[in-house]
Amino acid sequence: MPTPLIDRIKARVSQPAYPPATRPQLEAAEWGIGFRLPDLVRDLYLQVGNGGFGPGYGIIGLEGGFEIYDQTLVASCWIYRDLKRRLETFTFSPPAWDWGSGWIIYAYWGGNLTTIVDCADPALPVYALDSLDLKPHSSKTLDQWWLGWLDGTLQQA
Repeated sequence: MPTPLIDRIKARVSQPAYPPATRPQLEAAEWGIGFRLPDLVRDLYLQVGNGGFGPGYGIIGLEGGFEIYDQTLVASCWIYRDLKRRLETFTFSPPAWDWGSGWIIYAYWGGNLTTIVDCADPALPVYALDSLDLKPHSSKTLDQWWLGWLDGTLQQA
């Protein structure tokens, strides 16, 4: 069901680069990451487009949608879930944080800066990941992040 926020985003993204995702694409992605995406995230994929719109280079798509470095939402989440172990294998300093069980890589800004959403928290807090440095995003929540994009005040971090 459309909400005022979804309607505003749809109006701004009048010609999405990728058509909306299908329910099977969404359900396959949820199975792949191991949890149900929050309603706002689901509605954007199902009603607006399968990624490639929004802040930065756009939100990462599901299978058949917008990819970052040939990765969909599911693949990017699995890469980061395993990041600490992979870095330790190569004797790099691992990050001071652990990948949360409900986190998704949501958008890419370029220059190793990505937006992460904690889908396990009902408030949907947003984080900025710059290389391996993770900080709470200035927008605080996913609703605020989208509203900032709509009104032109959203910052990268």
